Amino acid sequence: MLEWFNKQSKLVKILLLIFPIINWIVEIILRVDALLKKSTGINVVGLILSVFFGVIMGWIDCVLVAIDNKGYLLIEE
Repeated sequence: MLEWFNKQSKLVKILLLIFPIINWIVEIILRVDALLKKSTGINVVGLILSVFFGVIMGWIDCVLVAIDNKGYLLIEE
């Protein structure tokens, strides 16, 4: 899922991350995918925080994506 997300245009990424429920689901899916690929402490913390604060983290990720087109809070690839 992380590769699919990275292949999307900046506009699609922003649209997926700007709406509250959609961005929470996208956050959890991306973080689970990152955790399955590379099980690090940062990815575990990111997944746990996204379950509780996923909407806020999604909006932060939306801003980071808007700035540099590939910015994720607490995802280690």
